[in-house]
Amino acid sequence: MQYLAAGPAAAAEAATIATARIADFEAMWAGSPGYGPWAAIEKSSGQLVGHIGLRVFPEVGGATEVLYMLDDGAWGKGYATEGATAARDYGFEHLELKQLVGLTHPDNLASQKVLEKIGMQRQADPLVVHGIAAVFFTLHPRKGL
Repeated sequence: MQYLAAGPAAAAEAATIATARIADFEAMWAGSPGYGPWAAIEKSSGQLVGHIGLRVFPEVGGATEVLYMLDDGAWGKGYATEGATAARDYGFEHLELKQLVGLTHPDNLASQKVLEKIGMQRQADPLVVHGIAAVFFTLHPRKGL
């Protein structure tokens, strides 16, 4: 939560925020654009550990963002990279998107590594979103996709 615009203060309202977020994600799948984040379920335990996927991001000209948010107990296990790779491939191979973007807080080095691992290119200029000068990444499909 420390790297999100609402920050740690939002943790106190987690249940309310989660309910609204799930409704938002359901609406994405049911209507426009027809895709959104997936629940991230840990195979070994069956526990919900977060969400990973794609969403249209109006603040970036309507580009599609690769996003992930995982419980801290799921960090360092490769789940973000695995899920972001699946989201990237789904976006390019099934949705035939022409570009994906990623944004991270400048201090969130772990998230930046995930985006780099899936082939995203860091852009020279930050992008101000929700008052934060975010590190901005882009990726276009490989030739032949």
